[in-house]
Amino acid sequence: MKALNHVLAISTALLATTQAYSSDWNFYGSARASTFGQTVVDTGTNGKSTNSKSYTLQGNSLFGAKVAQDSTLSGQVEYGLKGVVTNATTNATTTAPVLRLLYGEWKISKSVAFLLGQNWSVINFKKSNQVWNSDNDLQGEGAITELRVPQARLTAYGVKLAFVPSTQAAISVNKTLGFATRPDNLPKAELAYDYPIGPFHVGVAGAYNGYTLDAVNPTIAGATTSPATAGYINAVGKYKKTYDVSNVVSVLDFGFKSKVVSVNASASYIINGNEFGLVTTNPYKAYIDTTGKLVDAKSFIAYAEISAPFEFVTPELGFGIEAHGEDFYGKLASDTRVTVYLQAAISPVKNISFTPEIGLIKESQNAASGKTYDKADLYYYGAKTQIDF
Repeated sequence: MKALNHVLAISTALLATTQAYSSDWNFYGSARASTFGQTVVDTGTNGKSTNSKSYTLQGNSLFGAKVAQDSTLSGQVEYGLKGVVTNATTNATTTAPVLRLLYGEWKISKSVAFLLGQNWSVINFKKSNQVWNSDNDLQGEGAITELRVPQARLTAYGVKLAFVPSTQAAISVNKTLGFATRPDNLPKAELAYDYPIGPFHVGVAGAYNGYTLDAVNPTIAGATTSPATAGYINAVGKYKKTYDVSNVVSVLDFGFKSKVVSVNASASYIINGNEFGLVTTNPYKAYIDTTGKLVDAKSFIAYAEISAPFEFVTPELGFGIEAHGEDFYGKLASDTRVTVYLQAAISPVKNISFTPEIGLIKESQNAASGKTYDKADLYYYGAKTQIDF
């Protein structure tokens, strides 16, 4: 790993040197550390609480460079940190570089551009500044994002169309008949458009990915993972020979910004979000029940934040909700997670900030049996320190 780190550093330096005469390089970085305490309160039978504290150099501390070859060609490379366990017995860890961004973009005309490489997904609506959990930004708490993904993207007159490599998750099936994902691996298609109206903006986005499950002979070794060698069979009785699974994302985004206040919000309706690659707490995914029916997992995800800059202090209040549901043999099971936080970003000088924050996370589950279970409440408090350079 150390050798690889040295190669990456030397290669980047040589690349920057050889291109310096023909390209405009703009290097940047960010160091981030946080200290937080958490109190988990069992709201069930015993009512006991558990306290913990942590100090960490955040994994999204980063270093990168933007480069402009000319007025039509540009790119960006960015690395962050990743924790690596060096001793499983003592849990000793170190950090190693991890690629965040690496792409090139061709500006075909004033309103049309083509991008190739790893960049932020067009399904990325998380303008919250929640700093807990290494700048969580309400990810998995109400903000909708796929983070950074390899893609081929065309932008035309504000419309972004991206094709992203797909990785399907294994879904649950009845064990009396084996199913395996057909090895087509078609890309995810993602579309987004943001329309500015004075100080407002309204955005819409959608994404789709579909794949087919084929029935295979479960008595052959590897049948559920290697359909090419297992051989397809005709499903019998209540089961089908094939099942078509669809993963769908739809998003409505809203924002307002003035010198006094800033507001951002989004709402999403999702089918089988677990299989799409979204950052979510969704505990459900598509499955085939014992009646031979394909059952989809459905989610409603939303967040809102409001901030008001004042001198060098910017207070912010944020709220997020994730509500997931699935039909288990005619009985609805659900999981609902609600998060609220309050913070104040303090920046006494340019590029240096200190952000204290408190928050609460509540979650409840409604089982198909009809029983409701309140999971332990999580209270957190602490602060993040950041230096940009």
